[in-house]
Amino acid sequence: MRTLTLEEVARACGGMLCHGDANQAVHSVQTDSREIKEGTLFLALQGDRFDAHQFLTPEITARLSGAIITQSRLPKGLPEFPMIDVPDVRKAMGHLAHWYRKQFDYPVIGITGSNGKTSTKALLKGALSSELSVISSPASFNNDVGVPLTLLDMASEHQAAILEIGTNHPGEIAHLSAMARPTHGIITSVGGSHIGHFGTVEGIAQEKGFLAEALPENGVLFLDSDSPWYTSLAERTRARLVSVGFSESSQWHLSDCRISESSTACRIKHQKFGVDTLFQIPVSGRHQAVNAGLAFAAAFELGLSYDRIVQGLSQAEMPDMRMEMLRTPVATLWNDAYNANEESVMASMETFSALGKQKGRTFMVLGQLNELGEHAKEVYHRLASKAVSFGFDVIVGIGDGVDEWVLRAQKEGHAQCLYFHSNEEAARALRPQICKGDQLLFKASRGAKLEQLVEELQADFNAADKTFFDDATHRRKKKRSVHSSAFLAAITGGFSL
Repeated sequence: MRTLTLEEVARACGGMLCHGDANQAVHSVQTDSREIKEGTLFLALQGDRFDAHQFLTPEITARLSGAIITQSRLPKGLPEFPMIDVPDVRKAMGHLAHWYRKQFDYPVIGITGSNGKTSTKALLKGALSSELSVISSPASFNNDVGVPLTLLDMASEHQAAILEIGTNHPGEIAHLSAMARPTHGIITSVGGSHIGHFGTVEGIAQEKGFLAEALPENGVLFLDSDSPWYTSLAERTRARLVSVGFSESSQWHLSDCRISESSTACRIKHQKFGVDTLFQIPVSGRHQAVNAGLAFAAAFELGLSYDRIVQGLSQAEMPDMRMEMLRTPVATLWNDAYNANEESVMASMETFSALGKQKGRTFMVLGQLNELGEHAKEVYHRLASKAVSFGFDVIVGIGDGVDEWVLRAQKEGHAQCLYFHSNEEAARALRPQICKGDQLLFKASRGAKLEQLVEELQADFNAADKTFFDDATHRRKKKRSVHSSAFLAAITGGFSL
C-alpha cells in the first residue's frame, strides 16, 4: 500500500477526523484486530454476528495510526485515539478503495463468472508473474469487503492487478466494477450459481454483464465464444472484444485438449498473431483449458510473449479442492469440493469420466448445493440423470435436499444409491464399505464443508491395515463395522433416509 495520511483517508471516505494528527502516516489497512501493527489503519466492520468495534482495547488503539469507526459503536471507556468517524464503515471502505484505485494507471483485470473465477485468476497470475509484478485477490476475496481490501493493497511496485469480482445479489457486480474501474475484463461463464437469488439464468447473465458495461472504450473484454451467452454479453460492452474457445470462429482457438490425472494439455492458436502452441496447466478438466485460454489471451494482450505465458501457466499455483487427487493405500479420493453449482458438477463428472476406466468402483459423492431456491429439485434431478449416464457405480447424496438426487438416480434404475443426513453419518457408513482400488469423486457447495469427509476418509485410509481393504477379503473381515439393515439394503439397491 502507498503511504497515506489520515487527512487523505478522511477526505477519500467522507469521514470526520477526530483526536488525530492529519499528517499521521498510514502504511496498511486491516480488518482483523489481531493483526494490527504499527502504521495500521483499522476498519471496524460490522457483520451479522460480530461488530469489530467491540474488539478495540486500549492496548490495540495505542498501536494504531488510526481507525475508521462509527463513534456511537465504540466500547465505553476507551482512551482517545486517532479515528475517522463515518455512518457506515463498510461503505466508507468502498469509497476509500475507489479513490485509492485511481492513484494507479497500470492494468486492472476484473474476473467474474458463475464458475472458474478463482482458477482463472490463479492461471492469469501464473502467466503474468513470469514477467510482471502482480497483485491479485487472495483466496476468494470477491465481495464488497474482499475487493476493496485488494484494491487497498495495490502499490507502485506492481505492474498489474487481478481482481475476482463475485455476486450473490442483483447489482453487486455493477457496484464492485464501478469501485475497481477495471481496464480489462474476463467473464468465464454464466450458469446457475445463486439462482435462488436471481430467479433465472437470464438474471444471472444480466448481472455478469455489468462487468462488460464497466470497461472503458480502450479496454478489452475476454469471453468464452462457446458460451450461449456470448453474443448478449458482447453487445453490452464498448471495449474491444477478444473471443476464446473450441469453436472454429474463436480468435483464440483451442483444440487437442488432453486430460490426465493431474494436468490438462491443450493447443491454442491465433491466426492473425501467428501463434500456434501447446500449453499445460497443473489441474484437470476441459473447462480448465478454457479458463487457461482466457488467461493466455489476456496475458498476450498485456504484452507477454507466448513462450513466457506457456511457462507461467505450467507453474501456476492452483487453489486447493479443484479436482485434487488424493491417493491412499485403499482408495483414490478426488476432492473437487471447494464450491459447486449445476454446471460445475457437470464439468466435474465429465472430467472424471474423461480420465478413462478406473480401477475399482467409482463413487459420485454429492453434498448440498446452496442458493438454488425453488429450482433445487429440478437441478438435482438433471444432475442425477447425468451421473447415471456417466456410469458411476455408486451414487451418494449428503445433506438437506440431496435426497432428490438419490431418489432420481434410483428411479432411473441405478442399483447402488446412498443418502446420509450429514458428513459424520456418511463417514461412519462409507468407511467399511470402501474396497481397495475404489475411486471417489466429491463435489458440493462451500457451505456443505464436504472436504471434512474427504479429510476424515483420507486419514483413516492412510492409517489403515492395507490388507483389511483388499477387495477379495474385505467383506468377510470380522473387523468391519456392523451396519443397520436399512443401510445394507441401501448399498444393494434400497434407499436409506
